[in-house]
Amino acid sequence: MSANFYVYLNAPNNKALIHQADCQHCNHGEGRTPIKSDYNGEWIGPFDQPTARLRARQSGKNRIQWCAFCADGLGISRDDV
Repeated sequence: MSANFYVYLNAPNNKALIHQADCQHCNHGEGRTPIKSDYNGEWIGPFDQPTARLRARQSGKNRIQWCAFCADGLGISRDDV
């Protein structure tokens, strides 16, 4: 399985979101903004899908979900972690 998934660990909202690498919000772990800062959180990865799910669960965040756009594209529930 290829390493096409990243996890965004969002500190202010205490959540972990799993993204496909080519998601517009993920941008291969670069995010959407040109200014790089870890103020709100950090990207980890790339991972294969099972590892991304595991790392999100191990993050200690209260809310663990798939990105809504990625979940739609994969045909799964956001909560299918």
